[in-house]
Amino acid sequence: MLRTRLVAGIKRRGGSLALSWVNIAEFSKVTDGMQVRAAEDLIEELLPNVHFLEVDPFKVIDREDALLAGGPPAPPHLDPDALKAMTLLKPGSVQPVTARGLFLAVHGKVLPGLTQMADALIGRVASLRDELYRDPSFRASLKAARPRGRGPQATRVIFWEIARALTLDGQKKVTPNDAMDLYHAVVPAAYCDLVLLDKHWKDQIDRCSKRCADAGLAVPIAKVYSKANDGVERFMTELETC
Repeated sequence: MLRTRLVAGIKRRGGSLALSWVNIAEFSKVTDGMQVRAAEDLIEELLPNVHFLEVDPFKVIDREDALLAGGPPAPPHLDPDALKAMTLLKPGSVQPVTARGLFLAVHGKVLPGLTQMADALIGRVASLRDELYRDPSFRASLKAARPRGRGPQATRVIFWEIARALTLDGQKKVTPNDAMDLYHAVVPAAYCDLVLLDKHWKDQIDRCSKRCADAGLAVPIAKVYSKANDGVERFMTELETC
């Protein structure tokens, strides 16, 4: 059973399941009570091996810049608000923290935030595309641009590479689902060891990794798997054998 293997693999490695408020908000739309309970059971079984990830790359990059400038040594990728929300749930046992009621607690409360995040990204890509058509030199420079970034993490370079590809592909309409998928991909690929994405976004991260390698830019990027080509099984094997 995948759930049993996932829990055992994460705990054996001393790792954590990375969750974000975006994951929780999207899953809170599920109306099947059995699915909701199964998801909460998974998180409950993994506790305390759960990490709440800030998936807004703009926020994480700003925090990384502040850290590089000598700011407080706080993890740029941690989402303390999501962690705090979970600590407010009331355990039904002696366990100090619970996942019971997690999806119900956020139901309808954070979905407007998803819309704002999606709209912000879509608007940014639209502005860049407008600039491409107004300024041929900008198009040429963007096409020729090599991966760029600074700092020990790859957040900036992954985000830049994906935004670059979206900007240059003027035929592709960027949808709210695309925006959410980008948020699921960028920070996890920069901070996690193993990530499961759909095939399109796996290809985007793989392309970014190759461009970084070709440019001699050494930044840590997760191993990414998708459902295609038996990717889930390969993900589980990697988790269990490393």
